[in-house]
Amino acid sequence: MYGQLPEITFSAYRIHKGKLLCYRDLNQREQFAAEFKTVLDLSEEYRRTIREDSSRQAFFENEQTVCDAAIDNAISEHDNQSAFGFVEDSKARSLLEFLASQKSIAEVENDFASVANPLSLHEVQTRLPEQVQVVQYAVLPHRLAIWTLSKTRFDFTEKPITSADLESKIDAYQTLILSKSPPADLKRVAQDLYVWLLRMRGTKSG
Repeated sequence: MYGQLPEITFSAYRIHKGKLLCYRDLNQREQFAAEFKTVLDLSEEYRRTIREDSSRQAFFENEQTVCDAAIDNAISEHDNQSAFGFVEDSKARSLLEFLASQKSIAEVENDFASVANPLSLHEVQTRLPEQVQVVQYAVLPHRLAIWTLSKTRFDFTEKPITSADLESKIDAYQTLILSKSPPADLKRVAQDLYVWLLRMRGTKSG
């Protein structure tokens, strides 16, 4: 009964999250994989106790490091499909559940439970029209991961750039726009970004 209290669940989550990140830093892959399942289960259990959507969003925004660690670990293991699945699992869960519940927001807030899950890679590909491609990104601490998929194709590319460097490139472009810089400057920065993206897409990794 004591272990079922919400605050205890959250405390256990923080403890296991700490172990998970230690295993990551020590490069202990097997222990990391086992601990990640525990952290994920505790995360889902704690999420069900949070009634307000804003609190759920704040919780998962702060805990994105767990998903990023799982994505990074899967990529290092050359398991790009599992990494793609972790990206999907980490996005827009509350919105998906509101849509799938067919209830009003107030009703869902009063009795929140997990009623929907993101589609698997196979399900996404099955539902895509023939001429459509989807590009999925994950900004990780030391790399940018990109998946390109269609009905019959699944490619993975990564770019060795830190999230700080990528954010700096984006901020520089936004600053030029907000400061109403001359069109020539905007064009130059846009072209630099475009060339960088082309180079980034040029190296396939599985």
